[in-house]
Amino acid sequence: MKHKLIFVAASTVLAAGLWVSLSAWAQTQEVAESVADNGVLATDNAILGRWIEAAADRPAEGGGGAWQFVAGGRQLVVLTDEGADRMRLMTPVANEADLDPRLMEVLMRANFDRALDARYAVRGDVLWSVYIHPLSPLQEDQFDSAVDQVVTLADNFGTTFASSDMVFGDPFEGVDPEEAAPAEPRPIL
Repeated sequence: MKHKLIFVAASTVLAAGLWVSLSAWAQTQEVAESVADNGVLATDNAILGRWIEAAADRPAEGGGGAWQFVAGGRQLVVLTDEGADRMRLMTPVANEADLDPRLMEVLMRANFDRALDARYAVRGDVLWSVYIHPLSPLQEDQFDSAVDQVVTLADNFGTTFASSDMVFGDPFEGVDPEEAAPAEPRPIL
């Protein structure tokens, strides 16, 4: 009886090990097929870290899913969650308390027709310029574009409210821009 129990336990362990091996092999095959189909490797924190260093004006701080770096004269933050396959790139723009409430409508309109992939968002009493994207399909040119858009959107706060030269409408439609103009924002970081 004891030998039969040991055999059953060993068989279970072997089957579990085989299942884990097959699962790992299947995931490796999925990545290999993705590379074969698209000619690209899924982005992870290691790859993203190299892109951050290339985009930074000086060496980045952090790693492993949380970086700070300067690009275009702005302090940028990158946060990732590999398990959830998400990446967030952001820079602070202004303190929410310093914003005229009427400016929020302008920001929402700008998010619709003047911001491309970067958006204005409020979190923790701070207005941010933010870009959010799945991590694994992110490509280097998309990341570079995201850095440019986040910086440009932050820089254009209070003027065009645009993340690039492309504009799809007037964010001031129905709002007097002089009345909604922000006070001089004070630095966040």
